[in-house]
Amino acid sequence: SGLDALIKSNQLSSEVSKIDRVSPERLEPGMRICQDLRLPNNMLVAPRGTVVDRHFVKTIENYVITYLGSPFPPRIEVLVKTL
Repeated sequence: SGLDALIKSNQLSSEVSKIDRVSPERLEPGMRICQDLRLPNNMLVAPRGTVVDRHFVKTIENYVITYLGSPFPPRIEVLVKTL
């Protein structure tokens, strides 16, 4: 699957990654989204594999403000690099 390919490509580098589930407010630059992130109307905000950067974090914050609460799942599956 695509997720397996992501993990395998990370294993080829010197970094180690783990899969974690975090709330949208805890997304941090460098994380990689492991699922499609969609709004309640099914509009795609970020496809699986998107790497979180500061701009992406700001975009998520703006959606939370616009929807008066998070329109996203309570936990988002992400790939986190560990040392």
